[in-house]
Amino acid sequence: MTPAALAPRGRVRLCDHASVGVLISSPSGLLVFERATPPAGIAPVAGHVDEHGGPEQTARDEVTEEVGLTVTHLHLLLDQWRPNRCRRTPSGPVGHHWWIFQAEVSGALCPSPREVRAPRWIHPTSCSSTR
Repeated sequence: MTPAALAPRGRVRLCDHASVGVLISSPSGLLVFERATPPAGIAPVAGHVDEHGGPEQTARDEVTEEVGLTVTHLHLLLDQWRPNRCRRTPSGPVGHHWWIFQAEVSGALCPSPREVRAPRWIHPTSCSSTR
């Protein structure tokens, strides 16, 4: 079982069922990293909308918080509900409304030690299918 996510001051965070994912690419590939917080796995930048003000602002904030880059342009790729589980305490149906963006960024990669382990650029041809 995944531990409940805690907000500042130790309060349990409820799932807001609204999340963003941000794909950042370069000639070297797609930026991914090992998540330092549950759920374990390799992922691109992502996070809950919470009080960020909306999906686009969340995408910009999460890129800065997780990998230290500045978003210069966002392009919406996907806007839909997905029935994926959350590490946060449930507050309704299982799943999230996801907004997936392609981002152009500037700056130097500066990963958050609290959220990111082993950032790397992967090329789509190096990904294997898990079907």
